[in-house]
Amino acid sequence: MRFTIFLLVAVALAASNNSEFASGKRATLASTSMNCPSKGKLREAIQNLSSGSRTRVDRAHRLLIKQANASPGCRREIIQTLMQAMDKPKLDFGRDTHSYHLWLSSAELLGDLNATEALDLLISHLNLTAPIFSSSMNHQPALIGLIKMGPMAVPKLSEALRHNTDPQVRYSVIYAIATIGGESARTALKECLISETDDCAKRLVRVSLDSFDEQGNIKDRMAWFANFTCNH
Repeated sequence: MRFTIFLLVAVALAASNNSEFASGKRATLASTSMNCPSKGKLREAIQNLSSGSRTRVDRAHRLLIKQANASPGCRREIIQTLMQAMDKPKLDFGRDTHSYHLWLSSAELLGDLNATEALDLLISHLNLTAPIFSSSMNHQPALIGLIKMGPMAVPKLSEALRHNTDPQVRYSVIYAIATIGGESARTALKECLISETDDCAKRLVRVSLDSFDEQGNIKDRMAWFANFTCNH
């Protein structure tokens, strides 16, 4: 009889503990979900990012960074939404300034989020440029995002340098790798010289390697930028 009572008490306690665990898990999930932006908030953020208004862009940037840090699920949802909004067919920054501003703001945001899952998207859009050249390279938004990503972008960029058949893309990749700098960048550029057949690309690589200090960082950015051309 005492064993039966003990067993019933144990079962009751276990059920209570399981119930408390399930409630706690539900509460945690609910809390995480509450921290993630709703679809409406994400649409609003996308609109702000494409507005071209520095105030609205900065506000959306801060909000999405904060919410992406709430949980891996939130981060994943925000990155996927940004990539879907950016990845539209027949993009033309000359005729569609909203798309240009969205790309410029979102590429920078993806860089700040270290969104390596967006590397292929950014590299595949390196030729997407605004009509007006900017020495800050803002006319080439994908480049901004790749550089923001830093050394973690170098392996993918190295792959593009070896296999992409578009010379203009490879020139931009060389620019990105050299700007990111570091030992991995130096190695990637040295390896490029072994297989590269384009004379312009070879010159850009050599100019960049000659501009590095001992740590693989550009010593004089203005001098490097002035020589980063094939017109010599």
